[in-house]
Amino acid sequence: MFQPKQQLTLFHMGQMAFAAGRQLIVDEMRGNHAIYHEPRKRKKYIVDLTSSDFIVFDSHDIPFCTQYDEYAAHRSTGFVMDAKWHWVGDPDVIRDYILHKNLNPNFNPTHHQMLVLFQGNETPFLVRREVAKAS
Repeated sequence: MFQPKQQLTLFHMGQMAFAAGRQLIVDEMRGNHAIYHEPRKRKKYIVDLTSSDFIVFDSHDIPFCTQYDEYAAHRSTGFVMDAKWHWVGDPDVIRDYILHKNLNPNFNPTHHQMLVLFQGNETPFLVRREVAKAS
């Protein structure tokens, strides 16, 4: 499923209860575990890419981000730490990526609270209900 030199974007819920994205490049696979490094870094890490807590996409070019990533990039507004996935971007694109382009077969979106935050002043809504209906 995963190959050496493959560029992946990994989203996960951190220990501080906020979701963050991480770009990684796979160096080698050992079963379900990937040994990887981040772009422009040499330090290697290991991660189980099939853990139910990860969302994995095949590319570094993802058309949305988490609220934390948006905050870190722009230092614009505060971010929420409430153990939910807060996404920023087009909700239709986010839904399509999570349902159809996630490479992790063990991720079950109906087990996670997924809140989409629109760019602008629109009202946020939970994707969880929408995902459950689509399944």
